[in-house]
This record gives sequence, structure tokens and C-alpha cells, in this order.
Amino acid sequence: MPYIYVAAAGPGTVPMGMSYSGSGGTNNNNSWEKTVGWTAMPAYPDTVIVTDSLAPSAGQFTIDAKTTRTDADGGFQMRVVVSGTVVATSTPGGKSQTVTATVTVNDGDKVWMEHYTGTAPVYARPVLTGAANTYLTITPA
Repeated sequence: MPYIYVAAAGPGTVPMGMSYSGSGGTNNNNSWEKTVGWTAMPAYPDTVIVTDSLAPSAGQFTIDAKTTRTDADGGFQMRVVVSGTVVATSTPGGKSQTVTATVTVNDGDKVWMEHYTGTAPVYARPVLTGAANTYLTITPA
């Protein structure tokens, strides 16, 4: 009699998502800074967050990210980084920005969001909290 074997997904080879829950603002010093203060999204119960980064196991993933600020200006940008390699960068300006990328992730890699704002004091605007406003998700591709 033939047998059918179904293998379960390994840890981390599942969709993950985190939403921004911090209270800090974006920088205003003409540099990229890691966004800190994340919470696992309830719709993604298998999410693993390590030092404000998603921690999937190896595989190919589609990354979706969104960020929103209280005001729009030309000096604001967001990007997604996989263990030091930038995989997606938004176009400067605007109140809300999104990026999507399909990437290969290796065991031990971390996925995080960074923000950039210019030097003028007007550029220092807080990132809005909550899954509808600022989030980072990865899903197996």
C-alpha cells in the first residue's frame, strides 16, 4: 500500500508580520536608522522578532512594507534590509510609502525596516503606530 508523506514547514518558513508600536520619531540627521519598537501582528501568529527584525528560516519570501508619517515632505524615505543588504527603497517624499520585493533569505538572516529624513527640523515627524500605518510582512513566495 502506498504512503503519502506530508512534511510540515520548518520554523520560520511561514508568513510573519510586525507592526510599529514605538513612540519615537524619524531621525533628522541625513542618515538611515533602523526603526525600533515592533509588535507581532495578530494575523501572523508564527512571527519571530529578534532585535526589531523578523527572523525567518531559509527560503524565498515576498516582503511587503508600509510606513506613514503625520506630515508629508520631500526628505522622508523608507527601506527594507535583509542582514545588511538593502532589498527595497521607497521614493522620497509623501506621507505614506510602500515597497514590495521578492528575496531569498538564508538561515540566520534578519529582515528590518529603516527610515531616512533630511536635516531640517521640520523633517523630524513621528512614525504612526499600528498595523494599518507602519508594518513589515514576509510571506513564502
